[in-house]
Amino acid sequence: FQGQRLEGAAGGGAPPLPAASSCGVSAGGAQRSDVVPAIGRAAQLLKPPASPPSGPAPGSAELPSLGSSSHAAGTCKPCAFMHTKGCATGPACKFCHLCGPEEQKMRRRQRMQQQREAHRQREEKRAAKAA
Repeated sequence: FQGQRLEGAAGGGAPPLPAASSCGVSAGGAQRSDVVPAIGRAAQLLKPPASPPSGPAPGSAELPSLGSSSHAAGTCKPCAFMHTKGCATGPACKFCHLCGPEEQKMRRRQRMQQQREAHRQREEKRAAKAA
């Protein structure tokens, strides 16, 4: 519509009407759907606060990092930096800060032992089939 003149407009036309006023009513008098009515806004302010999360907060002694939440079940992954140079991620770390400094090495040894045992059993089965 740029550069076009409206019919019936004298001398370049009248200044355009604002799209909406500050009260949420458009120039035509209709309510805008994207503006929350004053009563709704007041109701939002009066809502009770959300209940606190169950369990300890991340960063506390019981839960020093987010990854520590599965420590009791034994399914956590130890943080490699916690006991060396310190974890820069802090409470937001996805790895466990409750595991001791030797936990990662101990788990690696257990995993290697399980792999050796599984390999040994496969070899025994192959030898039994060949015989």
